[in-house]
This record gives sequence, C-alpha cells and structure tokens, in this order.
Amino acid sequence: MQNRRFSIFRAFILFVASMVIGCSSDSSPAVPSFSADTVQNLQQIVDSKRSSFGLPGVVVGVWIPGQGEWVYASGVSNSATGQLLTTADKMRIASVTKTYTATVVLQLIMEGKLTLDTTLDRFAPYVPLANQITIRYLLNHTSGIATYSAETFTEILRKNPKTVWTPRQLVDLGISQPAKNAPGEKHSYSNTNYILLGMIIEQITGNKAEDEVQRRVLGPLLMGASLFPSVGMTSIPAPYSHGYWPQENGDGLSDITEIDPSSHWTSGSIISNVYDLRIWGEALAKGSLLSPAMQDQRLIWVNNPNDSNKFYGLGIMKYGEFLGHDGTMPGFESLVYHLPSRNATIVVLANTLSPPNPPPQEEIFKAIVELLIPEAAIWKK
Repeated sequence: MQNRRFSIFRAFILFVASMVIGCSSDSSPAVPSFSADTVQNLQQIVDSKRSSFGLPGVVVGVWIPGQGEWVYASGVSNSATGQLLTTADKMRIASVTKTYTATVVLQLIMEGKLTLDTTLDRFAPYVPLANQITIRYLLNHTSGIATYSAETFTEILRKNPKTVWTPRQLVDLGISQPAKNAPGEKHSYSNTNYILLGMIIEQITGNKAEDEVQRRVLGPLLMGASLFPSVGMTSIPAPYSHGYWPQENGDGLSDITEIDPSSHWTSGSIISNVYDLRIWGEALAKGSLLSPAMQDQRLIWVNNPNDSNKFYGLGIMKYGEFLGHDGTMPGFESLVYHLPSRNATIVVLANTLSPPNPPPQEEIFKAIVELLIPEAAIWKK
C-alpha cells in the first residue's frame, strides 16, 4: 500500500515537473547568441577603439531580436588601482539626460499645464526675446540661446568640479553671450535650453525636477540602477566607474569622478548603467510614456546643420533611422540608440571626455552597426 502511494505521488511530481518545463520553454524562448566569430569581431571593435581614443574603459550593450545579445566591458573603472570595469558599473550619462527632461515636459503638456507654443516670458521674462521663444524651440534647440557651458564655465569646473551652481547662474552664463540665431530659425544645440526646461518643470509642479523625473520616468520603468542626483551628491553610488578628463597641458588624464550635479542639472546629470539605458532606449523610441499624438510631435525633426544624416526632435535625436541621444561631459561619454524596424538597441558608455571630433561613443556605435546591421549604416551610403 505504501509503495503504491509512493508510486502515485512520484508520478504526480513527474507530471507537474513536465508541465513546468513545458510552460517554461514556451514562455521563455532561448535568447539567440551571436556566433563566436561575431563576438570576437565585436570585442575587437570595442578594444581597438578604446585603445585608439585613449579611453580607460568602455561598456557596450547590443540587443538585436532574432540575431543576438551582447554586453561587454573593456578596460578599467579606476586607472589608479587597475580595477576592471564591469557591465553593471554606473556612469554619468551627460546629455542623454535631456531625453528624460523633455519627456517630463511633454507629459506636462499632455496634462494641459502648458503647450508647445507657450512662450518663455511666462517663466523667465529676463531672457532676451523670451516672448518669442516657445517651449518647442527650447526642446528642439532652435531658441537661439547660447550654451552656458562655454569657456568661463569650463575653467571654473576644471578648477573646482564641486562648485554648486544655481539654475539661474547657468542661464545667466548662457544669455550673457550673443544669441546664435533668431528664435525658431535653425537648430543650435544649447545646454541652456534644458536648464530653462528644468526651471519650468519646477515652476509648474512645485517639486524638484529630480523628483519629477524619478516619479514620472525612472520609477514607472523600474530603472533601479538610475538616479537623478541632488545638489551636493558629488559621488556615484556603487558599483560605478571613475570618470577622467584630459589635463589642460595634454599630459595624461585627471580624475573628475566627483562633480556637483548642479553643474549640468536637467541638461546632463543623470546616472545610469548599460542595462537601464537599454530599457530607456526602447521606451524613448516607442513613446511608451507619452500618448501617440505627443510622440508624433516629439518626432517632428529639424535639420542638424553639422551632419546631414542627423536630425533633432523634442529631446530626441535621429541618426539615419536610429532614434535616441548621445552625451558628452567632463569624465564621461554616452550613447543610446534604438532602431524601430529591428527593435534593436545599442548602448555605449565611456569613462573619459575625449576630443570631440570624432566622438568615440559614436565611432564605436557606427562600427557595430556596420558589422551587424549594415543596411542601417546610412552614413556609408
């Protein structure tokens, strides 16, 4: 009798196990892997570009459904100790921050708090031509306002990266320079635009811009490795990579890991890693946090006068058919692009500010696209 009960129980356990295995295989198909030769080629691209640009470390993530996934860390996170960089390490993502700031502004428009045609004089009447500069012009960098991050700012930042800035101080640096163009005339990239947008977020909501980004973007998308640091938070939570800046005399790199986030605020201070940026790259391109109508507005493009293959929307870039953004700041460089036709995402993070032409994160991105999705390499056609 006992043996019969055991046999029945054993049969039941085997049946349940077979059902679990069957369900698991149906609901979680195996992720395809790139071939060993492809992985070797990808590693060679990243390692060689890192070496040629003199970057201590680079993290790259590639996700192409039906083709493969690959995440790789090359080099070190700390040049002084030789600590190896890991794929989980956080970095400052610089101007990719603008995509988050713009998303919050577009959500406020959806809520009826302002419109794309609302003019800046409602919020910052001290800005020249504020009554002609619209929210749209700030978002797509056609306001004509000069960027605050010019020579004076850079000198102060290099000598004391922990300097605390108020948004108004940054705006004053921008508007102290001649306008680049008449409002709405053409695209002229300016960090000052996004400081003003941060100020507008705070005036409308009565909350810190950092908190609004957390509540509206990072939280809903479960981006737990990402944060918008507050004033005074100069360190990066572990695990993280140090950030480096070429010394003024060109002799080596200086560590500029600790920098006050107020220096870049809503134009460039968010911290993240390659995995969270994969989530954001897809959500940004698909308009996951916006209505279809607002996403359509976001994807109205203006020409980039410096590159005929690039266009700018409302806090989003278009490079060929890729949608996303890149970023550069003292210590770090970043890039996240999503290709809607393939549902593919590529993320590149580097822990060094390099000479701008060509930007290393873009060169790595382009080489990967040419290898894996050559038909999308519009810059080669």
